[in-house]
Amino acid sequence: MTEDLTTRDITDAKVSTAISYNDGMLALAETPKELYSEHAVRLGAIVLTLCTQGTYTLKINGEPYTIGCNDLLVCVPNTVIEHVDLSPDVESRSIVLARTYAERLTMMAGNNWDMHLFLKHNPVLALTDEEAGLFRQYYDLLHTKLTRPRRQHHRELASALLTAFLYDFYDTTERFSGFTPQGYTSSDRLFKDFINLISDTYPRPREVAWYASRLSVTPKYFSAVVKERTGLSASPFIQRYIVADIVYLLRNTTKSIKEIAIELQFPNLSFFGKYVRHHLGCSPKHFRAKMGQPDKE
Repeated sequence: MTEDLTTRDITDAKVSTAISYNDGMLALAETPKELYSEHAVRLGAIVLTLCTQGTYTLKINGEPYTIGCNDLLVCVPNTVIEHVDLSPDVESRSIVLARTYAERLTMMAGNNWDMHLFLKHNPVLALTDEEAGLFRQYYDLLHTKLTRPRRQHHRELASALLTAFLYDFYDTTERFSGFTPQGYTSSDRLFKDFINLISDTYPRPREVAWYASRLSVTPKYFSAVVKERTGLSASPFIQRYIVADIVYLLRNTTKSIKEIAIELQFPNLSFFGKYVRHHLGCSPKHFRAKMGQPDKE
């Protein structure tokens, strides 16, 4: 596998004529050519591609796969794609979710980490005609609603449609896995309990010690278990959830920045601004401006 990889995320798709819609958080595409390259790339977004005609072969994390009609390719962030070969008649429909947006939506499911692990090792799902048809219906509805002139509740509508789509997607994947991993160790159970805890807690505390205390383990052991499962220490992993909440509130609500800081239990507006600049690269107000969302004073 190629060692020097470029990361392709949702923002790269803006230059592609194959992308029929892209707002920086959600993209829709009707050919895999621009999403998957013959060169090795690491995907920085969640990509769901349904093959509707033809075939293509590729390597996913070093393993070869052949994808045909009604096969759904699901790539979680950090998936490495290479050696893509498309048949001349290939057609597909792709829904692409930026990592932060997808994390905020998928937190609705308590077992989403089990699903993540399952999909990481089983990226190609053979759908029934009914399941494939449902995917196409969601794609067509999203495309119709999101490409028309913007209306007042454009973002709320997108979130609602994606929420419905994800619930259907979860139900479909349960047919393949059931999400009942066998032989859980004590550290497996600890991590699963942590995922359930952080998923069910809002606003989410930022302190590692808070979670370790609730799980009755030391912060050092807790952080070691999280890093073993995710590649991240506990603090940056927790921050991903908090940043996803911030992005959602800034992008999809009309609450003022001060109201959001209070809701998420930041000690003051200055600390909240520094936190956002550190993780998003700009101030909360600038982030809203980039998303086309006016700030509420």
